[in-house]
Order: sequence, then structure tokens, then C-alpha cells
Amino acid sequence: MALFSPCMADASAPKVTALHFQETSSNEVPDVWFDFKTEKDGTCTLTNCTRRFPKEALRAVVPAEVADRLAQIAEEEKMDQYEYRYEPPVQVYDGWQWELHIFFDDKTSIISSGRMERPSGEGLKHLENYLKEVWTQVDESKVEIVDIW
Repeated sequence: MALFSPCMADASAPKVTALHFQETSSNEVPDVWFDFKTEKDGTCTLTNCTRRFPKEALRAVVPAEVADRLAQIAEEEKMDQYEYRYEPPVQVYDGWQWELHIFFDDKTSIISSGRMERPSGEGLKHLENYLKEVWTQVDESKVEIVDIW
């Protein structure tokens, strides 16, 4: 299946308008860091700050179909059932953490995060792999460098 092929999503299903996903290990530089946004004019952008230094990111225009696929992944992986916060039962002072924020055009959202724990299943890995794959299709000669801090 092609990366940006038309999906079979229900036309009345909510569309993703914004998404933030990051995973960070014990250092300051993110291991995975993506922001997706549908602008008011309908343009979709993806910002990637994965292992960028100094704290800057690259932003690129991506096909609108990415929003549909993100919504489809959220539905397939039942991300709306994710808990607000995942943490181990004992205090851990060093390790990794993650955040996921997804906003839809019907004003609903999914907000979940964790430290040293994550939801069961492969949903976050599925999302991460898709975002990384989308980024491989970006023409880096057309990206914009943005300061995110």
C-alpha cells in the first residue's frame, strides 16, 4: 500500500487537526518529536525535531491524506481509550517519558502521557513508524527551520 494512498475512512469521521507526539530518554534531546497541524487554509505541516540540535526543528508541507491516516491509526489502535497518565507503581528518577496529544475537528481530543510506562499494544509504535515514514517522503530542500523553544 502506498504511503499517501486514499484511505477508506468514513467521510463523517472526525479529522485530525493537530497532533503532538514525543518520546524522550533521560537526556534533553528528544528521541522522537513530531507535530502535525492542519492550517486554516487547509495546508498540512509536519514538524520534526527528532535528534535536532540546537533545539530547532524542521517543518515541511505534507499531503492532506496524512490527517486522514493519523485519524485512522488513532481509531484502529483505540487511542481514545488510553489513560491520561501512565507511571510505574514505584518511584523511578531516571528513564524515558512520552506524550501524545491529538485534536480533532469535532473538538474532541486524546491526551495521554507516561513515564517509564505506556499503554498495552503497539499503538504508539505504529504512530511513530508512520510519522517517520511520512518524514522520509519530505523533500528536505524545501523545509523550514523553526525554533520550537
